[in-house]
Amino acid sequence: MDVLLEQYADCRTLYLSWDAASWHVSKQLRQRINDHNANVAGKGAPRVETAPLPAGAQFLNVIESIFSGMARAIIHNSDHARTDD
Repeated sequence: MDVLLEQYADCRTLYLSWDAASWHVSKQLRQRINDHNANVAGKGAPRVETAPLPAGAQFLNVIESIFSGMARAIIHNSDHARTDD
């Protein structure tokens, strides 16, 4: 989040869009976003807003197509006996 905030420091709002993965909805991340927004209120730095995607809508998440393509190309075409090899 810090890298994005630095890169987009001249913007008013930074929107984060993601799927329903558990780490995206963690209390720690929510608190980090809330603390950031409270600290930058009226200071000209970008606020962070979240735009979570609905569960089961992986097709809306562009990175999912990249990950699934990588999995097909790398994992499914390997000769490893187990996925953790």
